[in-house]
Amino acid sequence: MLARLIWAIAEHIDIEGLDPLLADDPDDPLNVIISNIHKVLFNIDSTAETTNRVQDVQAVLISAQRLGSRHPRAGQLLTKELEEFRNNPLADSVSKHQCRLILQRIKYATSHQDSRCEYCASLYS
Repeated sequence: MLARLIWAIAEHIDIEGLDPLLADDPDDPLNVIISNIHKVLFNIDSTAETTNRVQDVQAVLISAQRLGSRHPRAGQLLTKELEEFRNNPLADSVSKHQCRLILQRIKYATSHQDSRCEYCASLYS
C-alpha cells in the first residue's frame, strides 16, 4: 500500500513548490517521500504484506525516476538511495538493471535541466 501511495504522490506533488532550505528537515515533504521509498526498497519483513514486494519495488522505482528527473534535489537524494539499493542483496537482477537505467536518466535530466528537448520532456511529463 505504501508503494502505491508514494507513486500517487510522486505523480501529483508540485516539487517546484518545496523549499530547498528545508533539506535537512525530517518533516520536509521530499524527505518524507525519500524516507518512505527507502522503507519500501529495504523492507525485509516476511509478513503477508510483502507478497507483492516485486510490484511494490517496481512502483517505487518508477516514482523515483519521475521525481529524480524532475527536480535536482530529489535526484541527488534518490541517487544515493538507488545506488545503495542496487548494491544490496535485496535487489534482484531486474531491479539492479532498472536502477542503473534510472540513475542514468536522473543524471541526464540533471545535467540538461536548462535545455530539455521535446523527447526528454515527453519522457518526464
